[in-house]
Amino acid sequence: MATCPAGKYNGVDTGVSECTTCPVGKYAGTTGLTVCTDCPAGKYEDTTGQTKCTDCAVNTYNARSEERRVGKE
Repeated sequence: MATCPAGKYNGVDTGVSECTTCPVGKYAGTTGLTVCTDCPAGKYEDTTGQTKCTDCAVNTYNARSEERRVGKE
């Protein structure tokens, strides 16, 4: 089993034994993860392979987790 860097995961739970980049709306903040984490409400991520989510800008929002964009208030 590969130990993956932050921003990637090893999907050993799903039968994938190599490192895979986290998709849009998710992140992997540390090494060695087997799943990526959804961005929480109030944050978003619009690119793959991220190690953290981005705060929504002033006067915008993200009411759902796993979001890839923000809306206007």
